[in-house]
Amino acid sequence: MDDQRYALAELTRRMNNIVRTGTITELDLAKGRARVQLAPELVTAFLPWLTHRAGTDVTWWAPEIGEQVTVLSPSGDLAAGVITGALYSDAMPAWSTNPDVSGTRWADGAADEYDRATHKRTITLPDDGEIQITVGQTQITANNGVVNIVIGGSTIAANANTVVVDSPEIKLGPSGGAFKDVARKGDAVDPNTNKIISGSAAVSAS
Repeated sequence: MDDQRYALAELTRRMNNIVRTGTITELDLAKGRARVQLAPELVTAFLPWLTHRAGTDVTWWAPEIGEQVTVLSPSGDLAAGVITGALYSDAMPAWSTNPDVSGTRWADGAADEYDRATHKRTITLPDDGEIQITVGQTQITANNGVVNIVIGGSTIAANANTVVVDSPEIKLGPSGGAFKDVARKGDAVDPNTNKIISGSAAVSAS
């Protein structure tokens, strides 16, 4: 009878442990593992957390201490558990109630949101934030009030007051146009005809 009671109690304990909810208490970022508090006196060992991809394509997004998560334990063995996902909580509620909006908001105020009803995607960064896109020899960098574009040996730098273009050759106008020399500051211009006497060989316009 005692053996049967023990077996029943053990089975019940394991069934109760198959799916548990708790909060992150400690992180091992080097190993991609975390400990979860499931009850006041029950904290798991370091468990792996679920990620989208972990092959030649790899994603990374570590949970945070205090984040509410679900632990799935095969056969109710907490030592073999996996942190499967996060849950909204009173301490960390959802940031939207709009079913048409999806996206991410970060603790520093940055956000990436898409509204399928308005077909609008909005990316927001803090005032000291920066976006950088690099493809081969092309790099676009944008921060508060400044945009820089580097394409090989050419650069474009723009702010609220000035646009600076530095390139071996500059053409102003539609592609395929009949380009003519453009007068720069200091170039000679005929005051009677307004024609350029000695224009720039590197700057032209159509």
